[in-house]
Amino acid sequence: MSELKIQITSHVTNGKLSRNRMALAEAITQWEGKDITITIERKRKQRSNQQNRYLHASLTILKNELNNLGNNFNMEEVKELVKAKFLMVDVVSCEGEIYGQRIKGTHECSTGEMLEFISQMRQWAYDVFNIDIPEPNSQISFCEAVEYK
Repeated sequence: MSELKIQITSHVTNGKLSRNRMALAEAITQWEGKDITITIERKRKQRSNQQNRYLHASLTILKNELNNLGNNFNMEEVKELVKAKFLMVDVVSCEGEIYGQRIKGTHECSTGEMLEFISQMRQWAYDVFNIDIPEPNSQISFCEAVEYK
């Protein structure tokens, strides 16, 4: 039997799917004799390049400041720490049973989810460690963040 969930991305033109029509038809035949639920949703816009640059500059500032407090974190460790704090999601079966949790990757975040994630990270850094990560609109650049000691 195939996976519990099949995801197919397409585009609608003149009221019809313009890509992956055959993949959809093939996926449906795999569930012959079974009850299924079909959900159609608009594909979310992924985080922007600007958000990505700001996220990495912010993580660099956070890493440097945490290390100034006596830690020895590398960039990946700080990113995983923050993701585990704010991007933990439930893994749910088709029947709605929660199997466990996983850490959602930042590449999976929509622009709105990324805004929320960055906001939560900034607030947490300030509340817990008194680390002030500049607002996204400020003039700090990634190069400045990397050189920031």
